[in-house]
Amino acid sequence: MISLGSRLTLLIYLEDEQSPVRLNDTLVSWVAKDSFSVRFPKLSAEERKRLQEVIFKNISSSAVDHRRTGFRIV
Repeated sequence: MISLGSRLTLLIYLEDEQSPVRLNDTLVSWVAKDSFSVRFPKLSAEERKRLQEVIFKNISSSAVDHRRTGFRIV
């Protein structure tokens, strides 16, 4: 079970034909039922760039309210 404040290591396989991104020490910042969000306190410039490229390539508009899917990489 994931709980608020947990620290995780994430291994993210992106669709960019490169090896997976390993994000150590991510912080769980929000939890609700079967969903949660994390913060990446130690995200390198290269990791940030790879994540943003894949997100922007695959982002889709919401059919419900005609806005873009919400996300933020800071």
